[in-house]
Amino acid sequence: MPFKISLQSSLTVEHTDPVHPYIRRDVRIAEQIPFDVWIAAVLKLDKSKLKSWIKCIKKHRWHEDSIIEESLTQFATAEKETARYEPLADLSNRILDMAKGHLPGVDAYPIHDIKMTRNDPAAVNCIPEHGPLGSIRKPDLLLVRGEKLETSGSDVGNFNWTDVLKFSEVKAFRTLAEAYDQMKRDRRLPFADPQTLKTGGKMGKQKSRRNPSSSKSDVEQATRVAVARGRSSGPTHLDSSPSSGSKRGHDSGDPEYTGTSKRHCSMSSASLVTVDGRLQAGGYALEVAACTYGTRLFCLGEVIEDDKVSLWYYDAAGIVRTQETISIIHDFEKYAAVVVAFGCCDPYQLGALPPVIRPPLSSPYPENFPPRTLKGYSLEMLMPDTNERVTLTLQDNIFTQYSLVGRRTFLYAIKTNSKTLKKPLIAKFSYQVTARRAEQELVEIARKAGVEHLPEVHLWGDLWDMSEGVRAAFHIKSEDYEDRVLRGLVYSKYLPLKELFSESCDLLPDMIDQMVDCLHDLRYKANILHRDISCNNIMYEKRRGKICFILIDFDSASVLDLEGLPVIRSKDRTGTLPFMAIDLIEDMANSEKEGYKRITHRLLHDFESLFYVAVWYIVTIPPIGSNAKERTYRTYIRQWEHGTLGQVANEKTRLFCYEDGFERIPIPTQCKTLIPWLARFWTVFRMAFLVKTIYGNQADKETLGGVVSRDAIKKELAGKSRLCRSVWNLLADFIKAHPVLTNENGSQGEVPSDEDVAKPPAKASTRQKRKTTLVTKQTTKKGTSSRRNAEAKKALPVKSTSSRAAVKGVSTRVMTTRSMVKKKARGTKT
Repeated sequence: MPFKISLQSSLTVEHTDPVHPYIRRDVRIAEQIPFDVWIAAVLKLDKSKLKSWIKCIKKHRWHEDSIIEESLTQFATAEKETARYEPLADLSNRILDMAKGHLPGVDAYPIHDIKMTRNDPAAVNCIPEHGPLGSIRKPDLLLVRGEKLETSGSDVGNFNWTDVLKFSEVKAFRTLAEAYDQMKRDRRLPFADPQTLKTGGKMGKQKSRRNPSSSKSDVEQATRVAVARGRSSGPTHLDSSPSSGSKRGHDSGDPEYTGTSKRHCSMSSASLVTVDGRLQAGGYALEVAACTYGTRLFCLGEVIEDDKVSLWYYDAAGIVRTQETISIIHDFEKYAAVVVAFGCCDPYQLGALPPVIRPPLSSPYPENFPPRTLKGYSLEMLMPDTNERVTLTLQDNIFTQYSLVGRRTFLYAIKTNSKTLKKPLIAKFSYQVTARRAEQELVEIARKAGVEHLPEVHLWGDLWDMSEGVRAAFHIKSEDYEDRVLRGLVYSKYLPLKELFSESCDLLPDMIDQMVDCLHDLRYKANILHRDISCNNIMYEKRRGKICFILIDFDSASVLDLEGLPVIRSKDRTGTLPFMAIDLIEDMANSEKEGYKRITHRLLHDFESLFYVAVWYIVTIPPIGSNAKERTYRTYIRQWEHGTLGQVANEKTRLFCYEDGFERIPIPTQCKTLIPWLARFWTVFRMAFLVKTIYGNQADKETLGGVVSRDAIKKELAGKSRLCRSVWNLLADFIKAHPVLTNENGSQGEVPSDEDVAKPPAKASTRQKRKTTLVTKQTTKKGTSSRRNAEAKKALPVKSTSSRAAVKGVSTRVMTTRSMVKKKARGTKT
């Protein structure tokens, strides 16, 4: 298994854009539940306790406390977003202080020194595995332990994602002075002196972790950061459903907030940070899940849009948010009760793993929560053959997946008390859909079928069903919910390809050759598709002095029926985005369209993923020596995971839709010797693109007429087939070799399997002969390069605005579309 390998996010150059394609979708489809149900499930704040707390807060008139009043005043009269951070932090901390010994049942907090603090403009530290390539994110407010706070007034952040108990994202769309004045009028409170509002009153005497920015340069800096993050010119809302809460549960479109008073107008563009706060908060949740080494079952956050607060819960099964919001100003007592409820959470309410994975006796909870890693933690598993109870003690963290919703795999080196397990071992943990076959079962099926290059599994066990925790109070019985289980697996330790290829990629062809055989045998011997080919899922070991490559991680694998379809279909996404086939990315992008029929993951998609793995290693692994060059190479790969799903699909499509698509790959000097080999590999999928473009559904879905099969790939990589870069010659050769694609009626003919594509093709139909002759004539017809360029300019571009922009001004690129074939056919008949 891997040893200190980087996350899949290592494909990403340093950036601050919080929007990952998966996060955008996960936030958009987040489940919404009533506010009171959310706080009862997550914070254990039921209606009776909430009611008693609100009554107590009103009775003792907390809103008249000098610090709370000044915090609310500063928050409501702030003229820019950043000026709201400190007042909100001071407000929360004062509420936590006042609750001790005053509210029923609140004598102390489980985490006694819990504090809210401003974090922006500092970035939370990425984990070492990210290096300089990790995502740089700056939550506005953080709930942390007091011992983590820095010296008052420090300008440099020093928080890690493991320190975060809760994050808050603040958005300012309009001033709140009028709303605050109205609240004072409703409660018959005195208005603050204007000079006090201007100077900040007593607030100026209080020390805080950071002083809010106020200078013109700070505003300009905020604007520059906003541009760097790709922010839009106005707020974007992911959901438009009206609030279903009480009168005080406000939504962004609440009429109460759309007055025409000058004091209640929208703030200036220079004062606003307008990226959707829900997307930014989703980015923070992604980092908590990915950068805490598996120590969190879930994480919590809140989005504050002006004075309206929504609460968010994030775990491997999805995102759950409050359906309605509450107002900090108008619902002050309820908001204060929620703040206290967060302070009353124990470690397990803040996302600690269930106690089945035990912390060491020297690090008990809550004193040592949150932990940096699970090193020293232990659990028990049964030996499958002898039923021996084996204690596993986790050692150094090895890998943690860059993921929020999904499997969220993390790995640790382990020690055991077993007398029979002597090899170096790895413990793998992941959140699996309960309906899917367990990984060890699939590996055993494949091994018995004679498949090679498989991992050796020793121990396994299901540790925790997510529906047993907070999820039990949510809508887990809905059709859209898939329960997940935390599964543990122990197998032999293998070595990462990064170590093998760091000096030279000369063994890359051997790796591809072995993996092509492995994937083919999985499909046709064991009836299994792996469905998650990526750079992290192929390892190696030395056997008798030779390198043997191992295919690992069968979490997403599926057993197929006789028609090549999954026996059990899962709703969760399969595959690692940068390595996913184009068809599958487009399928995810279109999955929510009404009436859309999902496609089936097939072997040819795993073969395509294998090509992207080869490109990834060639482009990213060899040391370059120049940071500028490294950024250039890695920027190319970054396009495979950055932006929307449609944009990612378009970037990959451009690799195959142009004749010079291969030349777009920035190959380092150290790998120049592999260019002919990689070009032959590229030709396989260039041909596949042409077949899909011209024949569409007429081509068989399993191998595209034998183009993407084991034999075809191995023959091409061995240089035994003629490398032909001409579109028309490629098509002519293909039609001659694969007349089985169409029958007399032009519909799909016999579907050749990967096992019989090498058989002599059936006699071509009359129609097919005419088609072959037509394309052959087109191929042999002489024409100048300028004429071909003119034809290419008239061809239809890829169906994407971004693709058209990329093609603009590039007259030498030839892109193949179905219209080009029809146009040439008409010209030949004339």
